[in-house]
Amino acid sequence: MLGERRPGITEALHKFDHLGLIKARRGRVKILDRAGLLKIAGPVYGVPETEDARLFGTLPAR
Repeated sequence: MLGERRPGITEALHKFDHLGLIKARRGRVKILDRAGLLKIAGPVYGVPETEDARLFGTLPAR
């Protein structure tokens, strides 16, 4: 969905884990510092979700 190759995702997970933002273990990711992740994401956070809602309607509530 992100259009990124798997090794790139693994590298990013390792970096976020090292920074203490997440805890990544075999198929599971636990968010430890959401504010830190949002700071890194900057203005791009929410863009894919907004486009998905525009194209396919409102997203279901979580």
